[in-house]
Amino acid sequence: IDLATPSFLRRCLQEKVLFFFRGSLLGCAGVSASYIAYHTHRLATTAAIRTPWEVLPPGILLAFACVFAAVWLMAWRGRSVVLTWIMATGFFVLIALITPLLYPIGFGFDGFLHRASELILFQTGSLQPKPFYYIGQYTLITWLARTLILSIQTIDTFLLAGCIALLPTVFALRIPSDEKRFFPVLEKIAMSLVAVLALIPLKPWITTTPQSLAYLMGLGALFLASLPEKKSSSFSALVLGAWSVVIHPLAGLPLFGGTVLALSRSWLTRFPRARTLSSVFLTLGTALIVPLAFFIHSRLSGIQIEWDASGIFSLARWQELARTLIAPPLGIALWPDWAAFVEYLFPLILLAFVVTGLWKHAEQTESAKQTNQSLAWISVAGVLVMLAAWGMQQAATFTFLITYERQDYIQRLFFIGQLLLLPAALSGFVRVWNYVKQQPAIPFFAFVVFTMTWQAARVYRAFPYHDATHIEHGWNTSQAALEAVRWIEHDSKNQPYTVLADQSVSAGAVAELGFKRYADDIFFYPLPTGGALYQVFLSAATTQAKKEDIEEAARLGKSSLVYIILSDYWWQADEVAEHLETLAGNSYSVEGGAMRVYRFAVNNAKNR
Repeated sequence: IDLATPSFLRRCLQEKVLFFFRGSLLGCAGVSASYIAYHTHRLATTAAIRTPWEVLPPGILLAFACVFAAVWLMAWRGRSVVLTWIMATGFFVLIALITPLLYPIGFGFDGFLHRASELILFQTGSLQPKPFYYIGQYTLITWLARTLILSIQTIDTFLLAGCIALLPTVFALRIPSDEKRFFPVLEKIAMSLVAVLALIPLKPWITTTPQSLAYLMGLGALFLASLPEKKSSSFSALVLGAWSVVIHPLAGLPLFGGTVLALSRSWLTRFPRARTLSSVFLTLGTALIVPLAFFIHSRLSGIQIEWDASGIFSLARWQELARTLIAPPLGIALWPDWAAFVEYLFPLILLAFVVTGLWKHAEQTESAKQTNQSLAWISVAGVLVMLAAWGMQQAATFTFLITYERQDYIQRLFFIGQLLLLPAALSGFVRVWNYVKQQPAIPFFAFVVFTMTWQAARVYRAFPYHDATHIEHGWNTSQAALEAVRWIEHDSKNQPYTVLADQSVSAGAVAELGFKRYADDIFFYPLPTGGALYQVFLSAATTQAKKEDIEEAARLGKSSLVYIILSDYWWQADEVAEHLETLAGNSYSVEGGAMRVYRFAVNNAKNR
């Protein structure tokens, strides 16, 4: 080889430029990630806040957009699947680390209950009654805690951040072993990773819950089952799919159904009629399994779900459905309006990418056609799941839940339908990109800018938000809540007592005291929010509270001591506090009034 030839020198220069370009992208992503982690950790709070955006600087969203842009450029011009995979993994990990770093006490509500259950299982080796729904997560966390010699709190808090890092790894399996095919598909694989970042809903990955973990395992199984390049992934897909069912059946069953549907298409290639029949059966089963499970469970267990199918045929309900297709009204708050518009557009754009991904091309090989057919069946299942969610919304009322939580199961089922659309949508995203990158500068950069702001808005909406478009009702568990729980425990002097408090304080009680006392099936703090004790709290935490409310709480909790904890963020907190102090004749303030505690001795003529 003549080292002085122009072609050799040009190649060396190109390699140096590529090396510098990759290094610059890694540096940009690293600096942005460091900015996110540093400021999130520095601004960690134990106060009660509604949304992390109350304390995080706006630059966090810009930093997330920079990480996403760096991943995109690495996939397009960096020409490195490995580096794209590493950076995409980092993006997901950053999403999962925000709440552990910002909320040192804990985020949300369910996580406190699950950690308390896991701790009991870890310490005693058993849990009664056996939690069939969540045993997949509980056993995994307790096993990891023993193996890694870490606390249940640490494992549970950071488990999702570790597991979400494995999701992009699925796409590494798409790298074919045939060297002749290797280089032509590199960009396609790398852009699939970009598509994962742009299209996967981000909200489930902000904290560890059985539901989010089941989504993750089920989605991994679905991706493995739908990979065209690897036929040896069937066993891994089945294991992950079954695991998602064990972790959370209602989240895992439809995803497991989609996984089996995809695998059956390849298993029955030689039997076209059987393959078609099995596809129809599995598609319908995937769509209907959750509504059927709820219906059967409500009939066998007596769980309070009211069923009335007439709502499906109501003209008013169809008109209401049509109104949901109308874009949200624009106000004067630019960023909240844009974020709301992105959330409105997301299902429509996802469906558009699905159609693009399934669109037939004349140059398709037979293998590509078979893959497209499998993706089409999975997509049909996803659409039917969303239709089943709408039908369930009209026919079922979850009366055992508090009013503003009754749509949660419907929203989760609709979300699962979106997950089933992802395999085809990812293929559509790559096709759209192949078209866009050949366009003139103006439409090309318009697409890029739209996608950057799109991703920033999705990050914003992944976490609780309180702005001109939405009122956030939830508050995190604060240090003041824990102090109030401890004060009551000390003040009670080992006497049985019942507490009326909001959901966040009750979560703090579980964190401090575990599942200490039940009166029959009534926990001595208001759990769950659809329970009888919480309804009493809603009556007692008003300016119309009566002693009859306190007596009802004492009856439910089978105690002569009743405490009310009133948070300063409660509706009309000052007026309610004044009324309760008059009613109780006493008041104890925690952390300058962040929490106020009132003590009632129900069996005495006077309350101290």
